[in-house]
Amino acid sequence: MIEMHFYLPARDLRAYLSSYYVLEYDLLRLDDIIQAEQSNIRFGLAGQYRMSVADRSGLYDGAVLFGHRTRPLIMTAFGPGKVLGAGLLPLGFETMFGMSADEMADRITPLPDLVGRPAEDAVDCMRGARSDAELTGCADMLFRRLAVRPARGARFQAAAERWLTMSEAPQVDDLVAACDMSARQTERLCHQYFGTSPKTLSRKSRVLRAAMRLRLNPGMRWVDAAGEAFYDQSHFIREFSAFTGMTPARYAATKSDLMEQSFRRRNEHRLIPPLSLLS
Repeated sequence: MIEMHFYLPARDLRAYLSSYYVLEYDLLRLDDIIQAEQSNIRFGLAGQYRMSVADRSGLYDGAVLFGHRTRPLIMTAFGPGKVLGAGLLPLGFETMFGMSADEMADRITPLPDLVGRPAEDAVDCMRGARSDAELTGCADMLFRRLAVRPARGARFQAAAERWLTMSEAPQVDDLVAACDMSARQTERLCHQYFGTSPKTLSRKSRVLRAAMRLRLNPGMRWVDAAGEAFYDQSHFIREFSAFTGMTPARYAATKSDLMEQSFRRRNEHRLIPPLSLLS
């Protein structure tokens, strides 16, 4: 059994966080490959988790920060288990951690190493929660404690969000023009707030759109999933594999209750920012 439910953070935190999810499973072992995704924090409340990104691997529980990822995450969960996850928007990463997002890109870091005791207090609070509402309330309290730094990148982040979400194939020149700054400045700010270059962010968004189509529409042909965002089939396969860890054919054929519930429930929840699905 795998159950996943999505919730919105408190209203005053929605500029910082895309959503919460609560995942529970009664399996003794759960293996999955999780595609590249936005920065997030996972609170392991029961069970343990072996996570690998690129050449980094470790066994985790408690609160863990996952930086913005451009590579797939290989996960083995030992259960039964329970996790609360929180998706970080760029403004949230900036105000909570006060560092450039690319410093944490494709890295996994225990949250107490970055923020200390508040992370441990939040896990204790969550482990004593009697409902999902109490769980998310514990998360809200933590993120209010952390979101104290000034937000200087809101204008650029909003422009980049529009750029990513309003086009099937975002062009870097369009972002440069929308921000009215040099290509070099745009590159620097994209690394600072999104953890990677505009070109990589565009490539990633194209793949995530295609992956969402394949996951939500079983049997869809690759050409329909790819749309007009790729030159040809070989280009599609190469790009798709880089960000998901699988070819499109294997991705479509692999049953993943975890990813299917994640895509479907987020896609159905109209108030969750589209950026969380595409970055």
